Amino acid sequence: RETLPSGQQLITRASGHHQCNYGDIRSAWQAVDKDAFTYDCTVPVNTTATLRLPVADEQTMVYEGGVVASESEGITYVGYQDGCQVYELGSGTYHFTTNLKTGISLTSYEETVVAPVFDLSGRILRTDNTSVSDLRPGVYITDGRKFVIK
Repeated sequence: RETLPSGQQLITRASGHHQCNYGDIRSAWQAVDKDAFTYDCTVPVNTTATLRLPVADEQTMVYEGGVVASESEGITYVGYQDGCQVYELGSGTYHFTTNLKTGISLTSYEETVVAPVFDLSGRILRTDNTSVSDLRPGVYITDGRKFVIK
């Protein structure tokens, strides 16, 4: 990994679940090595989900269970948006693998980002052409890459 601000460590995995009226919703991701990224999820019966999977670039191959994701049963490729490949998922359990630019670069407080900025939980924090000067110190994702604010 690259140098991070004092007291911070790179998060390499996260998981969570929620019991809804239709069943258990599960989500887990892991950065396997510098470039490999896995994402596992469960979509309950009689429901659908939209997956925004961060990727290195628009041409990055995404696999589900060893098959190209767009050709996998229960998955519809929607398109590429804001550094993510977007999929609609039907009910089921999925295991996605892909590459993500994980090289960490330091961003100055004056820098303006062109692509939207996400936190590590996937929440959008900034839209196009905005300053990152008011973000708290931490690790963020924009255009399929991670960056650090000191």
